[in-house]
Amino acid sequence: MAVFLPLSFITLKADDDVLQTKIPLNRVFGENYEKGNRGIIALPIDCYYAAFLSIIQTNVSDNIGEITIEVLNTTTGEYFYDTFDSAFTQQHILNITGSSGFYTITYTTESGDTYQGTTIL
Repeated sequence: MAVFLPLSFITLKADDDVLQTKIPLNRVFGENYEKGNRGIIALPIDCYYAAFLSIIQTNVSDNIGEITIEVLNTTTGEYFYDTFDSAFTQQHILNITGSSGFYTITYTTESGDTYQGTTIL
């Protein structure tokens, strides 16, 4: 007898380096962004890549409204796009192919704040 679990059941722990790799994000621009401010601030979005599942897991610490995710593999040209509302869920899973390459991931919030990160897979 086979048992199938819904994708939402798969939750990854941020402290488990074997399961996933954190993709560091930087705040690029948006509401209340000051270019001269170089202090360390906690970002409301964490992003992880789980190689064995070929997914990008997004964790949101605050309700920041609807979030748009854009993932581009600049090596192969693959592009992935999705949206979710952080008012309803604080974790989102985006399936990608996991092809080797240089990836850029961009999060845009409903208020116009933009967070971006890059990684090599």
